[in-house]
Amino acid sequence: MNSVHQNINSSYILKCLDQLAAEIQNTTVALLDQATWHTADIIQQQLDKWTEKGLYIFFLRLVPISHIFQYSTC
Repeated sequence: MNSVHQNINSSYILKCLDQLAAEIQNTTVALLDQATWHTADIIQQQLDKWTEKGLYIFFLRLVPISHIFQYSTC
């Protein structure tokens, strides 16, 4: 497992996803949460480019915490 010794920000995420898109040999799906560094404009602007390379990025939808507790058995 690799360690990261730098701040995680949208530029770092962009670099990682660019590297992943360059290295994949099969269609690949990445699920990202709604963190600001995932949804930043510089990430959004690259989605079509990554899709053309076979890297499909999907964003997890936020679920309000009240919905989770609604089904809790506690």
